[in-house]
Amino acid sequence: MKNETLAKFIKHAYQAETPPEKLDKRHTVTREFTGHISGKPQFVARFCGEWCGSRGTVEGALELLEELEALRHDQMAIDISLIMKGA
Repeated sequence: MKNETLAKFIKHAYQAETPPEKLDKRHTVTREFTGHISGKPQFVARFCGEWCGSRGTVEGALELLEELEALRHDQMAIDISLIMKGA
């Protein structure tokens, strides 16, 4: 009974949301030397301090973070549906 209540709460809290359009303070982009073959610093994308990837431009790094956030949101929706099914 408690799991069913929790699943309903989670569904209400997350499934109704649309994928985030903006990034928050957990997402950062910094210019760092990464050992890239060009020898130039890259823009490193991080989520909660964890390296997600690097790109040659700030825009590219932000785009990477937006794509990863959309994937994370999709995974949450899948997890919620599995909870609802009792898997």
